[in-house]
Amino acid sequence: MRALRLVLDVAAGATVGLALASGEHMLPAESSLRDLKHDLVSDKIRTVKVLFIPYEVVTRVRLTPELLERTAEINRVLEMDASMRSSLLEAIDRARVRESVSAPDIRWGAVFYGSDGTELHSIYLSGKVFFRAGRRGIIDGNPAKLNDALIDWFEGTFGDLVSRPNAPR
Repeated sequence: MRALRLVLDVAAGATVGLALASGEHMLPAESSLRDLKHDLVSDKIRTVKVLFIPYEVVTRVRLTPELLERTAEINRVLEMDASMRSSLLEAIDRARVRESVSAPDIRWGAVFYGSDGTELHSIYLSGKVFFRAGRRGIIDGNPAKLNDALIDWFEGTFGDLVSRPNAPR
C-alpha cells in the first residue's frame, strides 16, 4: 500500500516537478491545483459542496465566494465518487492557468472536504465567456485566468443540478 501511495504521490507531482526543473515559476493557483490533484489521487477528498447561481442573474456587486455561499441557488454537498474524481483529475491535467490580479464575478463554486469535514480546497469560477474575454476563477483563494477545462468539468458534472435545481437531494 505504501508503494502504491508513493507512486500516486509522484504522479500527482510530476507536472510540477517538470515545471520547477525547467526553471519555470509556478503560480499560486497552479500550486493549489497540484495540491488538489494530490489530495484527489491519495483519496483524501470525500465530499464536495457545489454552489451555483445562474449566469442570467444580474447583481449590483461582483459575487465573491462568500456571497455565493449565502445566495447560491444550488448549494449541495455530494459524495466524491470515482467518476467525479477521475473526471476532475482529467480537467486539472487540461487546465491552463495564467496570472490574474483581480477577482472575478463568481457563478460556480466547489469546496472540497476531507473525511473529517475539514475544508481542503476550493475552486470558484466566473460565468460564461462573452466576447472571448477569457475565464477567470479563484483557486484556494488565488485569483487566476483559466482555460475552459474546469468550467467544462463543472457544467458536465453538475449540469443536471442546474437544470433541476429543486430536485430531491
